[in-house]
Amino acid sequence: RWKVWNHPQLLGYIDVLGDDRGPLQPMITRDEFKQTPMRAAAYATISQMCEERVLETIEKANRRTEDESFQEMEKTLTTLLSILINEDLHPESGDPKIPSGAHGTQPEETPPAVVLPKPRKKIKTERKPKESIRERNKKRRERLLKDAPFQVRFSSDGMPDPDNPEEELRSALSGNQILVNVRHKDFTKRFKTSKAGLPKLDERIYGYLANLISSHYLEAHYKDLDKVATIQEWWADYADWSFKLEEIMLKAMPDFVEEIRFCKPGRR
Repeated sequence: RWKVWNHPQLLGYIDVLGDDRGPLQPMITRDEFKQTPMRAAAYATISQMCEERVLETIEKANRRTEDESFQEMEKTLTTLLSILINEDLHPESGDPKIPSGAHGTQPEETPPAVVLPKPRKKIKTERKPKESIRERNKKRRERLLKDAPFQVRFSSDGMPDPDNPEEELRSALSGNQILVNVRHKDFTKRFKTSKAGLPKLDERIYGYLANLISSHYLEAHYKDLDKVATIQEWWADYADWSFKLEEIMLKAMPDFVEEIRFCKPGRR
């Protein structure tokens, strides 16, 4: 009952027709009815007539909002994973290393002559409007998504454990897709939504997702390298990746939640 009547987006009105001496008699403020002997029974009758239909509509809208949120979360997590993979494959080398001369000397090169460019005529050009940070981030995310070596996907179809069909897998690796089971009890304990169906993310769900995604990425990474890692190597790499992914999620996901809230229909 309270899931229906406490919902923040439940709006509307009910026409009350009948005798002024009936169970529902309006107050002068028009925001309540007088406490008549039959008021509670009238409220119960109205609830029975519409409560179930309203609840069904609310849950349908919440499921749609949840599906949209999962789709955006997939894109955000795929982008963050791509950023870390690119950093791992192309680390910043810093300043170029200069030989110390311990193994020989190199002849000094004559610096090239400086040629001053000829002055050019100033050409008036129209200034393009400056891109906002939101637009730049959106374009960068689109590039990363296009070239992403791995995709993060949320699955609601269930993932029975092959070794124990009565149990569900938390996640799985399928090709280049990391599938997260959103129906697993450990996920549902950590992933919460608001009354309007918007995600409420915190450190628990960040750590959970970082652990799953990192383990599957390392599984695929070792396979590509044809490498059999020792337990010590695996734990070191796993801890490094999960901590880095969790840290970048802590910085990026609040902006994701705000964008979802901003883009939700009915908001501007």
